[in-house]
Amino acid sequence: VELDTLGDYAYAKDAAGSLNFAGAMSQASRIWRGLGRDAEAADMLDRARRAYDWALAHAPEGDNPQAFASPLAYASAELLRTTREARFNEDFLRAAVWAKEPGAEFEQYQVYDQSRAAWAYANCDPADVSLDVQAAARAAILRTAGWYAEQSGTMAYAFIRHPNAPISWGTGAYENYLTPVVWAYALTRDAQYLYWIVRTCDNTLGANPLGRSYIVGLGTRTVRAPLHNSRYCHLGEVVAGMHVEGPVARAEGY
Repeated sequence: VELDTLGDYAYAKDAAGSLNFAGAMSQASRIWRGLGRDAEAADMLDRARRAYDWALAHAPEGDNPQAFASPLAYASAELLRTTREARFNEDFLRAAVWAKEPGAEFEQYQVYDQSRAAWAYANCDPADVSLDVQAAARAAILRTAGWYAEQSGTMAYAFIRHPNAPISWGTGAYENYLTPVVWAYALTRDAQYLYWIVRTCDNTLGANPLGRSYIVGLGTRTVRAPLHNSRYCHLGEVVAGMHVEGPVARAEGY
């Protein structure tokens, strides 16, 4: 086993994992069906339904929203978008923060994360949803995208980052926080969001204080290996095109 470089991990079944799986399989079913792969799409949707029903039958005790409510909001919104069945809308309204507080953000740090639920519900057919809740979910996406852009715009080398998160290793190499801006652009086609998508890509491609591309092998000033530090020699270089961890290799464990 000490020679096996592949790490496989197994966990006990739980509701949150089953709901996240159900949401992903529901989305995959739409994609495969759009490609004309109807048999695979039907199988994926069946898997989504079974995972969803299992999770509802094994809801955890307690009121930790990340253990049930947030993944339920995500899975029910994806299944509603795929199937248009009313029961999934009912479940979404039971779990979504906007059903209780229309002005809620789509994420509250260390409390809940309903960002994917907001995106899925915002894209459901208006005939299948609560229009007020859909509008609130959509507004939460645009509010977050606007806040990210406003705060990120104060930097000399501006790219989208979480305004409350420090710049550390990995920041700027991966577009971790660009997702709400991409969603906002998809919903509105407003050029201001496209501007920030481009700026964030520019940063990864070299428009940063070091003038260095964080995609391996791209450009004349490119990183060569993960973390780009002395632990890696020319024999340990990775495949061209891989994103690496960014400008700071000074963190716990390095």
